[in-house]
This record gives sequence, structure tokens and C-alpha cells, in this order.
Amino acid sequence: MFRVIHHNRWFFWTIAIAIAIALFVMWSIQQAEIQFIDDTVALDQPNWRTWKSSDFGMQIRYPAGWQVEIDQDDPHSVYFENPKNFSENVSSSVREPGLEAAIRLSLDDFTEESFVIDGEVGRWLTGQSAADKVRHNVILVQHDGRLYYIAGSARVFKQIVRSIKFIN
Repeated sequence: MFRVIHHNRWFFWTIAIAIAIALFVMWSIQQAEIQFIDDTVALDQPNWRTWKSSDFGMQIRYPAGWQVEIDQDDPHSVYFENPKNFSENVSSSVREPGLEAAIRLSLDDFTEESFVIDGEVGRWLTGQSAADKVRHNVILVQHDGRLYYIAGSARVFKQIVRSIKFIN
């Protein structure tokens, strides 16, 4: 009727905890490796292309396999997309500086930190909406009296943004 508890039950608990810790360490190492690879993608790779526009006042380097689209309805926006995975994309828009408050109001829940693009200090906003669990990246930076709104979700998002150069 009564069940006998094994006299080495603490040994079994110790093994279970050790396995859990080992799995957590392996997962942490894998995440660190992914982050390291993402952070060390070379911007001067010969297979990256450069998009340059004096109307936008900027140039951006992007992977060679990606495509560039300029919205016909909004000539102040350009999109860089991975045709093999449309969830990987980066868009850039040039707006009036007064629109920054409206852009911030449209973001639900985000964290904010400083980020430098070609010597200009901007704000990197990251967050997720309740309906969409994808991490959203929005960078707002002002240069030469214009607000640059850069948004996207891509493994090489940070590398693309670091490649941006302002031109006059």
C-alpha cells in the first residue's frame, strides 16, 4: 500500500539538476555563438552591394542577394528585402523631424538606447507588440534637418545599419 521511496532519491535529483544546468549552458553557448556571428559579419565583404541616393542623402550597404524597392506611393521610403525570406527586411524613410513624436506614439512597448550612425547619435527602439511576437527594430536619427526612420527585422540588421553613410 505504501510506496517505498528509494534511499538514493537525492542522487536522482542531483543528476536531474545537473542535466538541466548542462542543457542551459549548451543553449547559452549556442545563443552566444549566433550573436557573435551576427556581430562579426564583415561590412566590406565583396559580395555586398551599395545603394546610394542623393535624394535620400544616404548610402547603404546590403547583401548581394537582396533586392531594393522604392515605394511608388511614398518616394521617401526605400526597402531592402531578402527574396528568399521576406521576413528579413530593412526599410529607410526620410521624414520631417516633427514626426518623431507621432512615430514614438505608434510604438506600443519598446526599450530605447543610444546608437551612432555615421557620427550622428540616434535612438534605437526595440520591442514587440502583443499580436506579433517578432522583435521590431526602429532607429530614429536626425541629420541635416531631416529625420531618418530605419526599421526592420533581419539577422544582419545591425550590420546594414552600421554601413549607413550620410551624403550631402
